[in-house]
Amino acid sequence: MTDHKIQSEDGRCLSFADFGKPDDIAVLCCHGGPGSRLELQAIASQAVEHGFRLIGIDRPGYGESSVNPGRSICDWTEDALAIADHLGVHRFLTIGLSTGGSYALATAAVAPMRVMGVLVGCCLLYTSDAADERSS
Repeated sequence: MTDHKIQSEDGRCLSFADFGKPDDIAVLCCHGGPGSRLELQAIASQAVEHGFRLIGIDRPGYGESSVNPGRSICDWTEDALAIADHLGVHRFLTIGLSTGGSYALATAAVAPMRVMGVLVGCCLLYTSDAADERSS
């Protein structure tokens, strides 16, 4: 594992961990809440043995990433894509558990030409219709 920090375009710190080799199949991993990039340590060796490069990204306010008040789930995709670009990763898979599932799906929706597939588990999704019903 290598730990990294880069700066976003708006000056925030983006923290991530890279498990694997540059030529392996890249997987952007979206942690649940609470959680962090370090959750992957438990499965990283098995993933690397099978040719996967896990990239765990701390969402704003988690781990070592700066907070980003007022952000939305789709706003986070810019952070994920900035990290992928920094690593030279053009195409990748996304995975997310719990609240991380929404982030994995949002990344696929925002960058469909870059995301090869998505795996989510225990994911809750909120649609604008559901938000409208809650506010009524």
